[in-house]
Amino acid sequence: MPSVLRAFAISILVSGFLAYSCSWVNPVWPKSKQSSTPLFRYVVGTERNARAGYISANGKVVIPPIFESQGDFGTDDFFEGVALVRVGGQSWYINELGKKLFRGRNSGRFSNNLAVFREGAKNGYLNSQGGVAIAPTFDSAHDFSEGLAAVANGGKSGYINEKSQVVISLGFALALPFTNGVARVIKQGGCVYVGYGPCDRFNAMVLPVKPNNHQEAAIQEPHCLYSFIDRTGHELFADQFREAKDFAEGVAPVGNGTNWGYVDRHGRLVIPMQYSDAEPFAEGLAAVQIRGKWGYADHAGKLVIPATFAHAFSFSESVALTIDDYWQYRFIDKSGRQAVPG
Repeated sequence: MPSVLRAFAISILVSGFLAYSCSWVNPVWPKSKQSSTPLFRYVVGTERNARAGYISANGKVVIPPIFESQGDFGTDDFFEGVALVRVGGQSWYINELGKKLFRGRNSGRFSNNLAVFREGAKNGYLNSQGGVAIAPTFDSAHDFSEGLAAVANGGKSGYINEKSQVVISLGFALALPFTNGVARVIKQGGCVYVGYGPCDRFNAMVLPVKPNNHQEAAIQEPHCLYSFIDRTGHELFADQFREAKDFAEGVAPVGNGTNWGYVDRHGRLVIPMQYSDAEPFAEGLAAVQIRGKWGYADHAGKLVIPATFAHAFSFSESVALTIDDYWQYRFIDKSGRQAVPG
């Protein structure tokens, strides 16, 4: 076993207790499913002086650990051949050899050769050379996905194309990125929205978003219901589910506030609501929770890796990051065996 891969595994085991919390300084995160480059970030050192680098799937060091560990849930993975890292207290985009390309500008990862950036109170998009491709005119903006990006102005959300032309009108209380040709939207405001990121559960908000929204105010409103649209803006099915996550491999996890299952593009429940939580499919398997423990199910809903983990993340490059009851992090393969020896 390559020594760096062993060190990588050890760093995961010793630092795992720091990682799954509402914090952006965590040293260990799973590899993003949207990452286009088969490089894994690895972290050495303690939380205070952690440094990140990148290895190949066979453990070879491609970029040594010289970057400050951001821990921003996959932001510093590679997307379209570039990664956003911090070095010397500055944000830089680097290529797959670790070469600096251009500075970050309060910006994020690339998608469709564009990256969201913020200037003052407005959001726009950078091009792949670091120049301004779309002027910052939006109150909020998401990454491009499948050629479209969800943007918002004045509390109304819709979609633009890469030429900044509005292709689906800004008429939703919330619009989220497209996956598998389908997007989640919330049509009407006056309801509570809570996302699914590591800190979102602490940041409930009332839609449409207004200044000085507070969680305390949100609690008094009804919970939002999701609708699903296609790339033309046509509604596939509406206001059926209190909980919903992205489509992947033709199905999406949905919930009723208590249990989760999976629906197809017609809104038909193809896997019953039999889980207490569920994630989108990746590489044929989905992380699901049963009685407080996580495992992996196939498209028939059959549990193929037992629900024994405190948490489990989606598969990428045929491995998945899991957390056990002792808050130790391990990569497993699709048989459920540990893929990176500790």
